[in-house]
Amino acid sequence: MASASVALALTPPLLAGLGQSLAEISLLSSQRPVLSALLALGAPAMYINRVFEYNHPPDALKYLPGNRGLPRLPPSLSLIVTSIEYFLAAATVANNTELAISMGVRSVLAWGCNSWAMPLLWVLFPVPLHVIATLGYRCTSIPGCRFWRSLTMDRFWRFFTKEVTLSSNCKSFPIPEGAPTTVAIISQLLASALAVGHVVLGTLVLSSLIFIGFHDTLIIMVRLIGSALVCRGILVFELAGIRDVLKEGADQPDDT
Repeated sequence: MASASVALALTPPLLAGLGQSLAEISLLSSQRPVLSALLALGAPAMYINRVFEYNHPPDALKYLPGNRGLPRLPPSLSLIVTSIEYFLAAATVANNTELAISMGVRSVLAWGCNSWAMPLLWVLFPVPLHVIATLGYRCTSIPGCRFWRSLTMDRFWRFFTKEVTLSSNCKSFPIPEGAPTTVAIISQLLASALAVGHVVLGTLVLSSLIFIGFHDTLIIMVRLIGSALVCRGILVFELAGIRDVLKEGADQPDDT
């Protein structure tokens, strides 16, 4: 069991290295907020840059692998790919949730014998990180973004159409001009500090679970790493589409 505790203690930092950054998830949320929320939940930990260092979300596109553009898919094929994305993202959320509940129920937390929900709390902790980082970017960096406007059927349809459209099939992508606002910077810095606390919480919780054998530990690690890799793959695919849309817009001649 000692080796199992060591392996579980190393799992949260490993997952953080495989996860998405706050800048990446904030950028995707400006185009597909529902998908970005599922990816934030599906990836068990956020990638941690230097704490209290602001990373402008559009700059995340510079570090994507490869430069080959993604083709624009026909509507029918695009809908199939979008459905697969949502299915895989929802599957990772279900996988993490079921795994966290099983760990809490079938094992014992050394420093809280009755706290079966601590693994579930660790899995759900990315929710406030996602909300803080993305709302700060969406509400203050993108003109015209106001969540408190009255909801109409026309606005709902535009939101739904935008949500189910692949990033590579978008006609344009809004990128804020000028320096980031103070609210956007503060929200990301706060979320980055909470991301560090999330990794610490995961290390404390997972390393304190007893009555877990090494074989079960390997299964836990494989399931969590699998969720992180699936979410990372979807995120990179979407960000590559955003990069291509911006590149096409920059290559078009200015008629004025």
